[in-house]
Amino acid sequence: MQVSVKGVVHFVGDLEEVGRSAIQKKVIVVETEGQYGQKIPIEFLKDKVNLLDGFVVGQQVEVSTNMRGSEYNGKYYLSLNGWKITKV
Repeated sequence: MQVSVKGVVHFVGDLEEVGRSAIQKKVIVVETEGQYGQKIPIEFLKDKVNLLDGFVVGQQVEVSTNMRGSEYNGKYYLSLNGWKITKV
């Protein structure tokens, strides 16, 4: 399922390598606007990590994501995987 998130960059993480296959990952946190604004973490994986180059805290952005759900040992998880980011 595709989800678009608009807001202000609150945090840009460092490049990480995760898992046995050392997949590259970088996280950005976007703070949404409104009465109950939320800080939404969005993961960029593999070749998409380079899309975050040049983005800094305080910029207005719109991020296109795929929402993914998974189950592990009876617990359920939700993640947002970014595939496009633009300055607003």
